[in-house]
Amino acid sequence: MQLRTKILDMQPGTRIVSNTFDMADWQPDKTTHLEQNLDWITVFTSRGERCNPTWRIAHLWIVPAEVNGIWNFEGGQISFIQNFQNITGDMTRGNEEMNLVGKLDGDKIRFVAGGKEYSGTVSGNTISGTCGEGCSWKCTR
Repeated sequence: MQLRTKILDMQPGTRIVSNTFDMADWQPDKTTHLEQNLDWITVFTSRGERCNPTWRIAHLWIVPAEVNGIWNFEGGQISFIQNFQNITGDMTRGNEEMNLVGKLDGDKIRFVAGGKEYSGTVSGNTISGTCGEGCSWKCTR
């Protein structure tokens, strides 16, 4: 937890792995439990004792890009609310306002708004991507 602020300042896409320890409200992107009855592995502590089974948990976090805030595109605006890798918010296009929900995987973004799936790449103050076959989108801060 003490490193979390520094970790979130790392380049989007940086992978962080922890054995057992979590980062409180920042949920891991993936958690793996090493099976309890493995014949091929016995884990010992530095003192030669058998490893506590609760220490057989590995968590993976992927540092997300920073997208929180308002982004503009031709004919509209997106307001992202970011909670680590999870995003919600609103997209306004003309007079139409839609809720959105999605996820970040490093600098990759994916969300659904108005029944349409958007995917793209975050690069500084620009996001560009596709929203289906033959449809592209780009927004800036």
